[in-house]
Amino acid sequence: MIRTIVAIRNETLRESIVRILRRNGIEIRAVCSSGQETIRAARRMDGGVIVMSARLGDMTADELADILGGDCFFLCLGKPGDLDYCENEDLFKVTLPVKAGELIGGIHILQQLDERALEKRLPHRSDSDLKLITDAKEYLMDQQGMTEDQAYRFIQKRSMESSTPMTEVAQVILGTVPR
Repeated sequence: MIRTIVAIRNETLRESIVRILRRNGIEIRAVCSSGQETIRAARRMDGGVIVMSARLGDMTADELADILGGDCFFLCLGKPGDLDYCENEDLFKVTLPVKAGELIGGIHILQQLDERALEKRLPHRSDSDLKLITDAKEYLMDQQGMTEDQAYRFIQKRSMESSTPMTEVAQVILGTVPR
């Protein structure tokens, strides 16, 4: 699952970092220039890896890390003087200029940590439950023209809105399928 955000105030640096990441096979879910944009993107994704500058337009890296807490992993880019002001222990700091290999290596490590954290947070389902949810997703994709991600989010949203397990929502969706 793509859960990487680039949040850098300086447009030239932001475009350069995005280019480096994409050239090295790192997919980016959102590109932001402010803290508020970044918060919205991270909450939509339920966390992720944020590659950011020490200061965004409306807040510092410390403030953003305090707001998003343990839901995200942060790689903070900056000049030594800027990084000196970043005191949050959750920030992985990288001094600019940075070599592409070092940047990519740091992001890969944070992505692996993010994947492990996500696995721990997600409930583990039985094979039959997974099949039921997959069948419901496939039905929504075929009949409603949704992408796989849209179908999953549709089931997930209905589950949260009704405080009903996703498997029960999937059963309802499949129960409407003419046999």
